[in-house]
Amino acid sequence: MRIAPSKQAVVVRMPLVDLGCLCFLPDVQRLMARFPRQIKVNLVSPPYLLAFNRQVVPFVLATTGDAPALHKLRRSLRAGLEQHPQGQ
Repeated sequence: MRIAPSKQAVVVRMPLVDLGCLCFLPDVQRLMARFPRQIKVNLVSPPYLLAFNRQVVPFVLATTGDAPALHKLRRSLRAGLEQHPQGQ
């Protein structure tokens, strides 16, 4: 997974398999229902992306599911945001 943070959004590039698995997880489905305008998913053509507003990041990190794709997303987000704390 590749994290590209900015001041307003976080874009996560990932393999289609991981992104597809994420979209079927109840935790992610609840987030997408709660923040329909702040979370965007591209499953149609490469690069496959999950993009969300920076305000959604704490909710993504607070998910408790133990699915490998969700665990990988949380780990990548934490590492990416430590390197670029304010999207610089």
